[in-house]
Amino acid sequence: MKTTVHIISHSHWDREWYQSFEKHRMKLIELVDNILEKAENDPEFGGFFLDGQTIALDDYLEVRPEKREQVEKCVREGKIQTGPWYILQDEFLTSGEACVRNLQVGMQEAARYGAIGNVGYFPDAFGNAGQMPQVLKQAGMDAVVFGRGVKPIGPNNEVTGGQYESTYSEMMWASPDGTKLPGILFANWYNNGVEIPVDEALRWGRSNNPQLLELKQNVLEAERSVDRTKKESRFNASVNASIGFNQVAENFGDVYHKPMQQDLVAVSVSIPLVDWGVRKGKYNMARNNLNVVKISARQDEISIEEEVIMTVSDFNIQQQLIASAEEALDLAILAYNETRQRFIIGKADINSLTLSLNRQQEAQRNYISALQNYWLNYYKIRRLTLFDFATKLSLSDRFDFNGGRLIR
Repeated sequence: MKTTVHIISHSHWDREWYQSFEKHRMKLIELVDNILEKAENDPEFGGFFLDGQTIALDDYLEVRPEKREQVEKCVREGKIQTGPWYILQDEFLTSGEACVRNLQVGMQEAARYGAIGNVGYFPDAFGNAGQMPQVLKQAGMDAVVFGRGVKPIGPNNEVTGGQYESTYSEMMWASPDGTKLPGILFANWYNNGVEIPVDEALRWGRSNNPQLLELKQNVLEAERSVDRTKKESRFNASVNASIGFNQVAENFGDVYHKPMQQDLVAVSVSIPLVDWGVRKGKYNMARNNLNVVKISARQDEISIEEEVIMTVSDFNIQQQLIASAEEALDLAILAYNETRQRFIIGKADINSLTLSLNRQQEAQRNYISALQNYWLNYYKIRRLTLFDFATKLSLSDRFDFNGGRLIR
């Protein structure tokens, strides 16, 4: 069965959060610059869903007003999709009236840019309101995409239990009045595209891992020994024959005179009559050794498979730890800068400044440690499976054993 995977380039944009608005906007400018460059120069570029809020384009054009024509052209051609919201909607912190007005203004702004996005977008809303399909369908939306409200499942689509947990990323979202829209859940949220499936890692480990291959070879050698001793335990006779030439002379030179004058032929037959159970004993020893090798190989195989499973699980979890550590670091840097400014104007003492600095340094160490563990786990998986999951390259298939060099 052929599987088709759709990859939609998109963003989740906070105008102001753990950094100031202007610092966030500098990242936005870099993002939109890259989108416009790719839309103009890459004919295979399918488009970018710019966060479901038109204010992102307003913020960009305040700094790059000369890009307006190019932005509007990309929106008209579908290279950039924007709206339907004016600013990213939180479904509970504002009133119902503010929600509807936000939607109306966003759709008007998107129309001015050239086209209105047809997806209700909630990448990071802290819970979802039941009436959203009802409101969005009346506004002409075709689907809803959201990242919260349904509990993210574990790595490898593992369900740990709970009323609001699902392995499915597609569903029909129904409002209390019965209005329905297709709902797309960000399964595993931000990290769903970089996970390593355990089953795939085990499959590559079983086929590529040198230790597992050595264990298979040991079993084959033990089976060969059993087969050999089994055949030797049956009736066994050996026949030896030799032929040679003989010459006798008084001096060395005459030895090779007429070498065919005399010849010698010898034939011997050896038939063992009684071996006192030696051959049978060898056969039994070979069978017992085969059982020992199989048990030992299976134990080692289980240990290696457990190591693969644990390493892959740690790797998948580590991605979330990196995101948390990075967020904590940004907040610690922001807190230190605020404390330093307050210290300069005399609103904070040296102890508060020192404590804030220590927290920032601790957050930096935690972030670096999370990155280190992430890459250590990744390259450990490569070593256990001889497979690069980033490039989908089997390392064992690409290695030239004769020359001892990597094939490019």
